Amino acid sequence: MKDRFWFIADSTLKSYAVIFFARQNWIGALLLAATLLNPPSGLTGLFAVSCANALAWFLGFDRGAIRKGYFGFNPLLVSLALAHFYAPSGNLLVLVFLSSLLTVFAAAALQSILWYYLRLPALSLPFVIVFSVSMAATVGFGKLELAPAGPAGPSLLPGLPAVELFLTSLGATLFQVNSLAGAVIFVAFLLHSRLALLLGAAGFAAGFVMHEMLGAFPQVLTEQYLGFNYILIALALGGIFVIPSGMSLVVAVTASAAAVLVMLGARVLLPPYLPLTAIPFNAVTLLVLYALKLRFQPSAAPVLSAHDVSSPEENLAAQRAQAKSQAASGVMLRLPFHGSWTVTQAFNGGSTHKDEWRFACDFMVAGADGEVFKAAGAVLEDYHCYDCPVFAPADGKVVSVKNDVPDNPVGRVNDRDNWGNAVIIEHGLSYYSCLAHLKESSVEVRPGESVRRGQAIARCGNSGHSPFPHLHMQMQALPQLGAPTLDFRFSNFLKTAGSQLTFVPRGILDDKDVVSNLPVPPDYLEFLPCPNTDYTYRIIRAGEREEHWSVETDAYGNLVIRSRPAETKVCLGADGGILSLTGLEGSRASGLYAVAQGLADLPLVPGQQLSWRSEEATDAPLPRYFVSFLDALSILGVGFLFELDNVLEGTNTSLKLTSTVRFKIRTPFGAFYSSGRARQLSRTFSKKLGLTHFQGQDIELQLVEARPRKMEDRHE
Repeated sequence: MKDRFWFIADSTLKSYAVIFFARQNWIGALLLAATLLNPPSGLTGLFAVSCANALAWFLGFDRGAIRKGYFGFNPLLVSLALAHFYAPSGNLLVLVFLSSLLTVFAAAALQSILWYYLRLPALSLPFVIVFSVSMAATVGFGKLELAPAGPAGPSLLPGLPAVELFLTSLGATLFQVNSLAGAVIFVAFLLHSRLALLLGAAGFAAGFVMHEMLGAFPQVLTEQYLGFNYILIALALGGIFVIPSGMSLVVAVTASAAAVLVMLGARVLLPPYLPLTAIPFNAVTLLVLYALKLRFQPSAAPVLSAHDVSSPEENLAAQRAQAKSQAASGVMLRLPFHGSWTVTQAFNGGSTHKDEWRFACDFMVAGADGEVFKAAGAVLEDYHCYDCPVFAPADGKVVSVKNDVPDNPVGRVNDRDNWGNAVIIEHGLSYYSCLAHLKESSVEVRPGESVRRGQAIARCGNSGHSPFPHLHMQMQALPQLGAPTLDFRFSNFLKTAGSQLTFVPRGILDDKDVVSNLPVPPDYLEFLPCPNTDYTYRIIRAGEREEHWSVETDAYGNLVIRSRPAETKVCLGADGGILSLTGLEGSRASGLYAVAQGLADLPLVPGQQLSWRSEEATDAPLPRYFVSFLDALSILGVGFLFELDNVLEGTNTSLKLTSTVRFKIRTPFGAFYSSGRARQLSRTFSKKLGLTHFQGQDIELQLVEARPRKMEDRHE
């Protein structure tokens, strides 16, 4: 009974909250209260939500989606809109009931269709469609009375007409055309997300200014209060579906201004009995989102969000958490070969990597003398890379294979089969790798076959438009051979310059780079803490005391470390010789928190010295209120970071990571560094013990004891 009560409460309140992309019940309660300022309207909305959620439940739709309000918010909007235009009556309740049921079916269908074919959200399209149908139907009804037309309601701020108009437009989102309802929504925004409030205000201002500049019908804003469209557009494109940044703010403001054309055009084209409602919001938001998905450089700003979030701040936090984990940053592409190869043509190369095919890399193998061939280089076998194995750069499924193009003699090309022999692998939605100019009859995989990262798929050849043996790799959005290329990055590779090795967690290649994959020693996991083991550390500075760590593994095989008495939880993942921080929460006073902070993409490679530069968000050591301040600045293109210069020195039994940390401010006008002295951190890992020593600015830890946990003390 208790579970059923909370399910009903959650599904009801979240149906209100999700209108503004939020999920918190208290926000839903505030929005419900805003609708109840007009009791007939508010009760009609509550009736519609109950009917819609009950129908979705009895029809067997996804319980999680019902609980999140996805089936309730569109019927809620339909009912509030109908109650706004028609006077309360029994016939209105019948109309609301039927419209709510129809909206449930429309929501289920549109959410599935738009996501399956376009990877787009349905937003409030079900509301727009069903409400338009219902309003058109009422033209033939004779037993519905129009609601009496009147003023917008009591004015809260008569001396500030612009603020009054903004608040009333906020209230109009829920068809409560008064500034008091808007003030309640404003408070919900203020408590939930300051960035959302900033974006909404910027979008409204952009639309308002454009109306003034064009001399547009003022009634659209001052009598119909359709400015809420600009608020929702800016929120969606500035911080929910796009990572908040200076560029996302530009997109949000520009889209809101452009929506004026949609609003005024639709206002003229629609028949008088069909109100405009949220048509501009849905049309402009979906159009811009789909256009951004079609870019050849999806990593360029503004960056589409891959997170399911309820506020811009949550979006930024999820992005920061993703940046700490290499495995969460999308498809990790490894170099498609073993050993050291030389980049003979990189992006925007001087030979063939031009225009739509500019994002591609060519590779050859250079010998000890720096030459890519031996003897005279007159035959294919003289080239060091010829007949070398080629490997899959990431997990995926083979979608296309070309294997019958003869290899060219040295110096000649085949323009009829430009790409020669090739393998195309699908790694994700609209994300394919193409490995080309392969040796004739060397392809070892077939279409439809699943491949793993590092699996041999073919051998390097000289087929197609290739005068000399080399390997060509590109990423593309289509499975066809010769499709335009996409911008991409390789992960976890080494650049060699003489005896200097530079580790690159993720980056692009340049001409003449000598690169290789990070070697993965078979025993690299022995440098990690042992599962089912308790560790005791002595904290030497910051007040001498002891701290106890317990190490376990979760269902995914990741390490989970908990500390006491200061409770902190850290999750670590290890793949391909890389230690990644995947989760950090708890007390910032603990030694575990100090050790984990800034620990991202650590290569566990003994016996070598590696150096690299990384960046870390500044949110971890800062108070939450200050993080909120930094989030607000991020929308203006200002970022605060820690830049780390890392050096890893390894023997066969220990690894020492030294990081020099500087404070960095990134702005649209360039980067600036703090003038103070950079601080230094060091971590030492020993085989079969894990971390044995940590030294930071204000704290130092020394391992005292590592004790395997008894079987009866282990968690199930």
